[in-house]
Amino acid sequence: MNDIPHQLKVLFSTFPPSPGDLQAQLEAYSIALDGHDTRDIEAAVTRFIRGEVEGHNQSFPPTASKLGGVVRECMNSRLDSERRRQPPALPPPDVVRSPE
Repeated sequence: MNDIPHQLKVLFSTFPPSPGDLQAQLEAYSIALDGHDTRDIEAAVTRFIRGEVEGHNQSFPPTASKLGGVVRECMNSRLDSERRRQPPALPPPDVVRSPE
């Protein structure tokens, strides 16, 4: 698994650079990705590179907010998948029926 700076490096090497203050842009991406699991960030970067993100113009890198949104989508998808693989928390109740 790769770290977040490596993922951003891969992302930015794929798309042409945006004009403006690079340090401020990196800070915005850092804010958007703060607290997210590296697996979700890697999945989102992969989706952008493969062109799987609807509505994204491949001529430009994604904005920090767009990347953060796709990371959340990847996180929700991963968590839903993990939940489906888990057995139910409680077994069904044993209901004893009396003849009355």
